Amino acid sequence: MTALREIREETGLLPGQLIVEHNLGSYADNTFADEHKEVFIYQIRLLGNNFPELRPDSEHVEAKWVSIGDAIRLVANTNQKYFISKFEKAKITQNNA
Repeated sequence: MTALREIREETGLLPGQLIVEHNLGSYADNTFADEHKEVFIYQIRLLGNNFPELRPDSEHVEAKWVSIGDAIRLVANTNQKYFISKFEKAKITQNNA
């Protein structure tokens, strides 16, 4: 699955450490004029109780664990902010059920 490969490249986490739970949706990314792609956003859970050290590959500058609130503040892409907020609202609703 492309999402797990991307996570491995960007964080160093292996597919066996993760479970893909839900496809949250997608958006068109037309950042580059010669490239039109659809970006899919997934809810993926880390197995276990520990946050392992993240080790991005040489193409990625940094990876770090942050809270959902910090992620919303740190992410510049409006579409990604939307999906993080959507996930946060779903978690709050789920916890209050």
